[in-house]
Amino acid sequence: MDEDEAGGVHLRNEFASVTVSVDRSANGDRLAIVDLRSGQAIFLDPLELERLAWARHDQLAQLVAPADEPDIG
Repeated sequence: MDEDEAGGVHLRNEFASVTVSVDRSANGDRLAIVDLRSGQAIFLDPLELERLAWARHDQLAQLVAPADEPDIG
């Protein structure tokens, strides 16, 4: 785990590399997650983060496929 100059945190493992930071440019604070490999980003508001905190790992399993590229559609 590393920090960048803008206050973001870099998280890496053998499958992924992302930066996580707080985005304050919208009406309310959001969590920004950026895939460093592709540049794909998502911004999650507090309600979305709360729901994520309640999710079970088996519910998230379909999002995690390290052998495949994410199916973004």
